[in-house]
Amino acid sequence: MLLPLLACLACQPPSLPEPSPPARIELAHGLVVTGEDYLRHLYATIGSARLRELLLDRALAREAEALEAGHLPEAVAAALRDPDAAARQAVAARLRTDYGGDAAAYRATLAAVGMTEGEDLWATRLATLREARIAALVQTAREPTPARLHRVFDEHYGVDGLRVVVRQVFQSFGAERNKARQARSNLSDAEIEENVRKRVAALMALHASGTPFHLLVARGSEDPKGRALALSADGQARAGEIEGYNFQHFGPEFADAVRSMREGEVRGPLRTSHGYHIVKLEKLERTAFADVEPRLRELLRQEPPSLAERRELLEQLGARYGIEAALRR
Repeated sequence: MLLPLLACLACQPPSLPEPSPPARIELAHGLVVTGEDYLRHLYATIGSARLRELLLDRALAREAEALEAGHLPEAVAAALRDPDAAARQAVAARLRTDYGGDAAAYRATLAAVGMTEGEDLWATRLATLREARIAALVQTAREPTPARLHRVFDEHYGVDGLRVVVRQVFQSFGAERNKARQARSNLSDAEIEENVRKRVAALMALHASGTPFHLLVARGSEDPKGRALALSADGQARAGEIEGYNFQHFGPEFADAVRSMREGEVRGPLRTSHGYHIVKLEKLERTAFADVEPRLRELLRQEPPSLAERRELLEQLGARYGIEAALRR
């Protein structure tokens, strides 16, 4: 059932037929509902929300028409160039992700809210075109300021161009405090800290005598996932890895230590406000901002609009075209 529907969605006729409400519906026993009745009913039940959306769509269309397609990211330009195809692709993707390819379930959902497949496709076209116009206008107007470029630089190349893979063995003060409480042991903070330090120092001594790092993780890590990796043949090289380390986990002392380490170096016991660590700098990559600035500009240009950018654009269009004033009339 899925294949015929996907094939239908993939076909590209000249354009989708635009739906329009009937001018007049005659029911049994002389009941009549006109298109004007329907519009009044919509306005009474959902207010001016959809009318505001229509006015903004017209303003977006006017502004987007003035843009040069060659200056837009290809995905956005393609959606503006052929919104029918983009809508079909979006519906096909929704069918796969939301319904697991179950066309019957997709149709049943539409039927439950009183929509046909054609109406859903047209609604998707409107939404796809709206998002493409917003993206085009935001991306065209977005200035590559130093602050924005450095944000992109940090996101793609690590903070200040330093991308690292860090592994650790960690013993926390909090876990030791909980153990003491459960044992009804009235230890001071200094005694708790010393207990943790001694255990981590013993593990560091094992490393100095030749014990591989993954075995330190297996013996001393508080992270069950890290211990499980350490005990599996294919996980040893990742045991204790801090996923997505960005110089913010475990505070400034940890970050300063990582910045000063050489690739492959193991250091410890390292004290932070969280506890004691044995740290291994597994991988280190340094990138100079100047070397990648052209790519940063392109990455920034390709970024989807943020919520703040989207809101600012729509507010500007609303003011420029007098939308709120028109709705009050």
